[in-house]
Amino acid sequence: MAKFKNFLPKVCSVYRNGELTEVESKNVVRGDIISVKLGDNIPADLVMIETQGDMKVDNSSLTGETEQLLRTADQDPNGKLLETPRVSFSGTECKNGSGVGMVFGIGDKTVIGSIANLADQAESAETPLSIEIHRFILIVSAVAIFLGVTFFIFGIAYGYDIITNLVFAIGIIVANVPEGLLATVTVSLALTAQRMAKKYVLVKNLESVETLGSTSCICSDKTGTLTQNVMTVSQLVYDNKRFDASINYSEYKHASLADKFTDKEPGYNMSEKGFQVLMRAIALSTTAQFNYKLEEKDLKEAHTREMQSGEKETNFEKFATKYLESLPTRPDTQKYVMGDASETGLVKFTNSVLYKDVREGLDKAREEFPIVEQKSGPCQILFNSANKFNLCIRKMGNAPEGDFGANGFRHMTVFMKGAPERIISRCKKILINGVETDISQTHIDTINEENSNMGNDGERVLAFAHCHLEPEKYTSSYAFKMEYYRNYTKEDAEKGNTNFEGFFPMHGLTFIGLVSLNDPPRFRVDKSVQKCRKAGIKVIMVTGDQKPTAGAIARKVNILTDLDKTVDAVLAANALLPVKERKTDKECFDEARGIVVHGDELAKKFREEENMPDDAPDKGRYLLDWIRKDEIVFARTSPSQKLQIVAACQRAGYVVAVTGDGVNDSPAIKKADIGVAMGSGSDVANNAADMILLNDDFSSIVNGVEEGRLIFDNLKKSIAYTLSSNIPEISPFIMFILFQVPLPLSTVLILCIDLGTDMVPAISFAYENAELDIMERMPRNSKRDHLVNIKLISFAYL
Repeated sequence: MAKFKNFLPKVCSVYRNGELTEVESKNVVRGDIISVKLGDNIPADLVMIETQGDMKVDNSSLTGETEQLLRTADQDPNGKLLETPRVSFSGTECKNGSGVGMVFGIGDKTVIGSIANLADQAESAETPLSIEIHRFILIVSAVAIFLGVTFFIFGIAYGYDIITNLVFAIGIIVANVPEGLLATVTVSLALTAQRMAKKYVLVKNLESVETLGSTSCICSDKTGTLTQNVMTVSQLVYDNKRFDASINYSEYKHASLADKFTDKEPGYNMSEKGFQVLMRAIALSTTAQFNYKLEEKDLKEAHTREMQSGEKETNFEKFATKYLESLPTRPDTQKYVMGDASETGLVKFTNSVLYKDVREGLDKAREEFPIVEQKSGPCQILFNSANKFNLCIRKMGNAPEGDFGANGFRHMTVFMKGAPERIISRCKKILINGVETDISQTHIDTINEENSNMGNDGERVLAFAHCHLEPEKYTSSYAFKMEYYRNYTKEDAEKGNTNFEGFFPMHGLTFIGLVSLNDPPRFRVDKSVQKCRKAGIKVIMVTGDQKPTAGAIARKVNILTDLDKTVDAVLAANALLPVKERKTDKECFDEARGIVVHGDELAKKFREEENMPDDAPDKGRYLLDWIRKDEIVFARTSPSQKLQIVAACQRAGYVVAVTGDGVNDSPAIKKADIGVAMGSGSDVANNAADMILLNDDFSSIVNGVEEGRLIFDNLKKSIAYTLSSNIPEISPFIMFILFQVPLPLSTVLILCIDLGTDMVPAISFAYENAELDIMERMPRNSKRDHLVNIKLISFAYL
């Protein structure tokens, strides 16, 4: 619970008695009016009264999604608390603009407070290994006590005195109990944990090593676990054609210089005029820039990341100095950028292809072609949710004739970037092979089709356009009126009504191209999911992202193998059939291989069953039916819904592992049989987890499953070896009591054998290598596949 307090600021700005004063956050009450500015952590749940400068907040601590969300004081008919733009939540950070809001939730009554309560109330289940050890102890204890009492009775019958019989009974019991078992199990688990640490899996609870091996279902978060949590350029559309842009030229060039093997070539041609114009337009219509002065937090993250990649320097101060010196020459993808997620992806891609010298690309372009400055400020329109575009006017006097098309950039140029539908509607021309031509309906249809295809792949698409200003009209002394841009309509442009004061063209632009960005899957994660499926482990994606995006990413990482075989797709295809040939919804559901469930559907079903008694057999059946599907994705889920999903999986008989990195994941992480947190995640998630993935890589979980299965196999071997000495140790006592053969072993000598000679060979089994088919078996059935079974007992005693 203490970790949750780190999300709250110590002080905040509150209006009291008509004046803005600094108040400790713990003294904020409902009804207080709070002022929030850029960089502030919000101290309570607020309903916004007014916002300024396109106020945006980072809700990643609650939702796990890193996209900055707009806040507004407008009424929202949606009514969903977590999705309404009118509410700012406690523990989130203001990333842009400012605002004023009224407190309606504090402490446990906030969203983050409810998550803290869920995490506090979630009960961790007993690990499968502890259950097996407990079962083994009961078996061994029962056998030992039975034999001890039985031969004690035999001794009395044979006429031995009580003391002799008592010593004899104790000897029998000691001989049956493997005293070195505790040390053997502990050392074996510790050695496995040590091996896993070398694979960047930090084990907090030793018993959880085997639990991961027993896992039959993994509920995985998307952002940062299955994906890289970095917006990256994916595809380009220019000259009315699409090109693959998944290879960043900066990374490709550095790999080539280092003579590293690169199995793919860039899918774009940097010598093409259309490509060059698009890259320059990206550079000049964005404002994000590289940051070479990092904070200590960023440097520590970099140190951890570099250590995982083989960095030898363990001293943080020395590393920081060396790292900052090398930062300008590193690949652009490894540099830090000040700006929003989309612009960060754009400038990391564009910088290295503008100039051959990586260090001069972006900054040099913006320096040569600066934004026009006037007394009223820079000539630019910042992006906002209403316009869905940003615009700037740059001086292009230094641009050589013919550098960007037949006419070249003359004097000044308007650059516009934004949503494709907003940009295309403003364009009259299109750039094809460096030549501006009239845009036709065929061109528009092609652009819309490409935009739709990339959007269906879960990618964010941006369009770029420009317009060259006439030097005769737009002289160096021309006063642009940027604040009047809403008055410049398309109808006026078409009629030639451009004689407004401070007018500049916002219609009749030249379309340059499209750029799509996505959060790409982590390297090899698709193969790891396939490996899980082969090992009989079900992988369920549980994310806060939208349904189409979640489905597209799930397809890329093999969680969904065919989007046409999901329930929604089968129902849609069924609706197109003639009425007589249509199947029932249940038949369509049974036919579908996978399902993508929105959190709203889950909430609706839950409300329908809310009044049913807890022991009702049909309560929660809908969730069990969904979970029994081979391929499952849950989208737009809340923390409480993640908890319901985990509980349903456990109810269905699965051993559940949950991965996550945010505060919103912590209740489910704690509830799971084994909770796995990301090393770069929140302290709350790391505190609730049993394991931490230091490299944030889903593939490490698969490695952990293999190690968990191996330790279970090796523990069986160790126990079989340990038990095999029981008969030789019991035999002298039986010979003594039945045939009066002198007792060669005392109880102390048996202990010496068990602890002195048996334990080391038993521990050595922990070093056994895995069987070749270890990841091709089905997960262990905890009801049937026990650590100690009849087969092992027979082997050990007979």
